[in-house]
Amino acid sequence: MPFKNPAKRRQYHRTYKRMWRQRTAHPLSKFRVFICPHIPFLRVGPGISFENGLLVTDCPESHRMVEVHSEFGRRIFPLVIDRTSLPTKDDAEGK
Repeated sequence: MPFKNPAKRRQYHRTYKRMWRQRTAHPLSKFRVFICPHIPFLRVGPGISFENGLLVTDCPESHRMVEVHSEFGRRIFPLVIDRTSLPTKDDAEGK
């Protein structure tokens, strides 16, 4: 159990907090990327259109409009950003 030893407990909490911050407070966490290779200039709604098959947006309303579109899951796919490999503030500060 990591809580018996104070040094291990501190290390466990640092690791836990670092992982929690990566998941919740990463600057790219608001952005979603959608791809549509079959229809590269598809218009989903007013002011929301794919450019060369890509749509990058941080607006929750546009996320919803893309996800309820009839082509979602057949020709429109979400692209997942792997935030675990991106640098964090702790890495930049040398902690």
